[in-house]
Formats: sequence, C-alpha cells, structure tokens
Amino acid sequence: MYSINDRQFSRFDPSLRRDTLDVWKEAVEFINRINGVAVTMPDDAKRGLKDKILASSVRIADRVAKASRSRSQHALESCLRNAVEAVHETIAQLYIARQWNYVTADYFQKMFEEGRGMVEKLCLFGGFEYLRREAN
Repeated sequence: MYSINDRQFSRFDPSLRRDTLDVWKEAVEFINRINGVAVTMPDDAKRGLKDKILASSVRIADRVAKASRSRSQHALESCLRNAVEAVHETIAQLYIARQWNYVTADYFQKMFEEGRGMVEKLCLFGGFEYLRREAN
C-alpha cells in the first residue's frame, strides 16, 4: 500500500497546487482499496483483468497530479476528464470481476459508491459543474 504525507507530497512535486493534496490522497486511498482485492485475483484472471483494474485505478491519481500542473483551462479540463474516465473504467472492470466471481457484490457496491464520490470530487476540484452532470 502506498501512502504519502503532506511534506513528502511537497517534495514529490513542489509545483503542485495545495488544494490538489486532498483529492490526490483520496485517489491514492481508492487505489489502495482496489489493489487490496486485485492482488488476490489469480494472475491469469481472464485476459489480464487484474492488470487492467490496477492500471486504470493508478491513472486516476496520475491525472489528478497532472491536472494540478495545468497551465490552461483546457489542459485542466482534459486531465480531469481523463481522471473521470479512469474511474469509470475501473468500476466497469470491477463489474466484470464481479460477474466472474472475483469480487463480492458487497465489495463491488462499495467501490461503485466510492467511485461516484471520486467523480464528484474530481468535478468539484476543477469547478466543472457541467462535467459533473456528464459524468453521472
């Protein structure tokens, strides 16, 4: 599991906006919860589903960090759209994992709700009310 404190985050990239920290930390926590179950899946899980789940979830935090360095409204919006898409992709893959009995219905429902919350936070972070409506 990966965790980071405020001081480490500042050293990680001092150009990151301070308001990014909370959103980024929540994205990392979301990744850690997904990783916790994904590592229990067999390595040969139906054409790399495990790897796809992990890759799409990590992309969420990556896009938040990239958004914080955006120098234009267009770049910020693009990064946040990519982060929202990564959340949706992660949830879709978890749904497949649910259908194939790699995760429980309760776990899927919990991650689905957390994913919706993450989308809300990403949209609020960027101040994009219309993006929030599109995402849900």
